Amino acid sequence: MPSVDIDGVAVHYQQVGSGPELVMVHGLLSSLAFWYLHALPLLARDFRVTVYDLRGHGLTAMPRIGYTSRHLAGDLDVLLDRLEIDSIHLVGHSYGGAVALHFALLHPDRVRSLVAADAQVPALPPRPPQRGTARWRAAMDTLRERGYDIPEDTPRVAFGFVEELARQPTGPDATALLAAPLDPSSNAQQRWRQLMGTTTAPRELSSTAGLTARRIRTLGCPTLALYGEHSFARPTQRALQRNLRNCRPALIRGGGHLFPARQPDTFARAVREFALERPTMTTTGESR
Repeated sequence: MPSVDIDGVAVHYQQVGSGPELVMVHGLLSSLAFWYLHALPLLARDFRVTVYDLRGHGLTAMPRIGYTSRHLAGDLDVLLDRLEIDSIHLVGHSYGGAVALHFALLHPDRVRSLVAADAQVPALPPRPPQRGTARWRAAMDTLRERGYDIPEDTPRVAFGFVEELARQPTGPDATALLAAPLDPSSNAQQRWRQLMGTTTAPRELSSTAGLTARRIRTLGCPTLALYGEHSFARPTQRALQRNLRNCRPALIRGGGHLFPARQPDTFARAVREFALERPTMTTTGESR
């Protein structure tokens, strides 16, 4: 598997396709596999797509420190340098959306367009529900009735996975992909526990690290705030629309937090049309 060394951290990546450069950043409790089996083959028809594992995830090394969105945006900057990529269309899902936003703020000359796919940003509402709230309990009870063995200490950042599985039945491929981070025996769950127990990630992942609403308001690149209709993160979409002067909101009908994997055709079409055709941008009105 190809990797690049970034200050002693081996960062695993994959590239597929040809055309304009497109980079996709996965969220927490995930890896580049989130894209690889579903959205990536569709987008590789029109782009050269680069996907990679964030530090502490997938096959990328797990250093003791360096997990804020600013640190992770720095990794992306070096990765692009090593791969000799100058400018990109950028997609970030969930916490990967915070990384993508931070990268665009730090390196505006490198970002041609940005898709914030159900992005979660520490400085913007909402935070995932607390364990024990009515919404959390309802999703967990539904999964247990379906036979899922969900750990009691499932982290709050996994709520998107929990609610997506509970909201509607899934086929075998989607079930394997979405349930893996919640399976106590899975590599993803074991790496997550290692990340939480041996590094500074628990503190750093909740840090704004300079990615404040005020700083976000300075971002000028064309941005698509693409969210699932039923996602708990919809308030973040509205916050991005208020704070970004060049932002277009859009909804994936019937989608939840994990719509890029659950509805890859719809997701890929939205990314392709935004990056290649560039629809008229708007900064007024609320998404519906």
